[in-house]
Amino acid sequence: MTMPQERAYMNLSDVIDTRSAEENTASVQAESCSWVIVAEDDEALRFLLGEALSQEGFEVLGAANGREALELYRRNADKVSLAIVDVFMPEMDGVTAAIEMRKIDANVFFLFISGYDFEHLKEQGFSLESIPNADFLPKPFAFKDMMGRIRILGLLAQRQSIKYG
Repeated sequence: MTMPQERAYMNLSDVIDTRSAEENTASVQAESCSWVIVAEDDEALRFLLGEALSQEGFEVLGAANGREALELYRRNADKVSLAIVDVFMPEMDGVTAAIEMRKIDANVFFLFISGYDFEHLKEQGFSLESIPNADFLPKPFAFKDMMGRIRILGLLAQRQSIKYG
C-alpha cells in the first residue's frame, strides 16, 4: 500500500458549531451531500452502511475496493461530494483511491474508516494533512458518530464556500 508521507493530523471535529443535538441531527442532510460512495471490502458492513445512509435520504454507490470506488467516482463525479473509504482494501487501497479522486475534483470530501486506530495508521504513514477535506473514524463505530462526521464535513464545506450537496 502506498501511503502519503507522515504529517500532523487535522482534526475536523474543531469545526463543530454550538447548535443543540436535535438541531444538529435534523440538519445533517441539509448540510451534507446527497450522493455518497461507500468503499468497503467487508460486504456486510458495506451493505449496512448503504442501507442506513439510504434511509437518511442519501443516494449510495457501493464499491468493494478502491479501484471500483474510483471507477464509480469517474462516472458520477458531478453528483458525488463524499466518499466513505476504508483505508485498507484489495486491488487499490482507500488512500490511493482518494488521491486519484481528488485529481478529478479537488473539492470531493472523504471520511476514512479503518479497523486500525489512528496511531497505528500514522505509524504506517497515513496522514490526513496530505488529503484536505477529510476525516477519520475508527471501526467499530456507531452510525450516529458517522453521521456526525458527515455533518462536520458539510460544515467545513460551508465555511470554505464549496458546494457540498
